Amino acid sequence: MKMRLLMLSLLSTLLACGPSPILQHATAGEPTQRVAEKAETRLHSRWLQGPAVGSESVLVASFTDQNGQVLTLSNLQVELWMPDMGHGSAPVKIEAQADGSYLIKQMYFIMGGTWEVHFRDGDRVLVTLVVNL
Repeated sequence: MKMRLLMLSLLSTLLACGPSPILQHATAGEPTQRVAEKAETRLHSRWLQGPAVGSESVLVASFTDQNGQVLTLSNLQVELWMPDMGHGSAPVKIEAQADGSYLIKQMYFIMGGTWEVHFRDGDRVLVTLVVNL
């Protein structure tokens, strides 16, 4: 009887283990499309990697005006910010692409929770993308 209880508890423990919903195993690596709007600027973004906690996330972003014309930004800056905890993350790397988009690499969401990705052109915030991890 004790052996059966032991086996049942071990089996229950093993069956309870599985992919963490927090780390989004089911969608890892799949591109997603999001369009966010603020004022006259639209952000078109696609995750190439992530978003994920504890590993590099990579995003392709482009910006258009209300008429759909691609905007070329002279001083794009991207900042990761976690408002609930009052801190950000390490600086990201931004590479302008030939098609007018921007490859944003080295995005590290260092903990689970709600993150804001602020896109700026100089000091002006263009749009903020909210990421829940």
